[in-house]
Amino acid sequence: MKNIPIIVDTDPGIDDFFAIMLANSHDQFDIKAITTVAGNQVLEKTTENALKIAELFKMKARIAKGAEGPINCELRTAGNIHGNNGLGDVMLPDTTRKLDKDYAWDVIYQEAVKSEGKLQLIAIGPLTNVAIALLKYSDLHKYIDKIVIMGGSTESGNRDAYGEFNIWVDPIAADIVFKSGIPLTMVGLNVTMKAGIIPQQLDELLSVTCKFDTQIRQLFTFLQKSYAQVGYSFIAIHDALAIAYVMQQEVLKCKPYYVAVETRGRHSRGRTVVDLDRSHKTKALNAHVAIDVDKEMFIKILKDMLKYYN
Repeated sequence: MKNIPIIVDTDPGIDDFFAIMLANSHDQFDIKAITTVAGNQVLEKTTENALKIAELFKMKARIAKGAEGPINCELRTAGNIHGNNGLGDVMLPDTTRKLDKDYAWDVIYQEAVKSEGKLQLIAIGPLTNVAIALLKYSDLHKYIDKIVIMGGSTESGNRDAYGEFNIWVDPIAADIVFKSGIPLTMVGLNVTMKAGIIPQQLDELLSVTCKFDTQIRQLFTFLQKSYAQVGYSFIAIHDALAIAYVMQQEVLKCKPYYVAVETRGRHSRGRTVVDLDRSHKTKALNAHVAIDVDKEMFIKILKDMLKYYN
């Protein structure tokens, strides 16, 4: 029985593809909507990708377009990792599926109210849509059970010295979300990189028979090349780990911390400043922060996902 209402706010994105694929495979999730934001690529491309992904997996969720760029800065994308179309230049089948008539932030609010406080919002792109929803609807916090984000880091980043991409793209939006008071879990770069998939594990995944073998192999191959170009011998499926956590919390070890977002730092823009030693005694512990991952469990979750589509 599908009894966990969720919205996936996303910027597809290769790892977003696998995150959506994973969410759709979980029999407990009632996916109310997929809302799109600019990030890994421009909004036109991430939205087209979301429509095609939903068609590929025969999803019934609403697909709603969101923000074209950050709240108060220029959009910078990640085509070097995700390709010109955002999906490793893999061409998914065309779709005649239409976008929802409402914007992402309105859909988030509508579905949160309908779900009577049980909605879980899984944000795996820049947090612009979520921040706009919070600014527009002052009572939204009453209707969201929790927000799980893929973003931030307790350590170094992948943009500048400390900025993780999703937070770095729109740090002002992230600041708004972390200050919202809604229960929040941060699945950061510090754990998603630790869950990196080495070639042997990738071979194991690709050995699982799946209906979408061709697309999956192409996406993994492109991602391997992208990661190799920046010096890594593994690939990270960042966004899928956030979905996996909502499915099975044991996959991550989390602790409550106070987290602030650096919005203007010249050398640390987008940094999530995690008070690991809890030196700010008067600050509220506003996030559960992932600090470790059970990599074997994560790989098993991905294998089970692929088997679902056999």
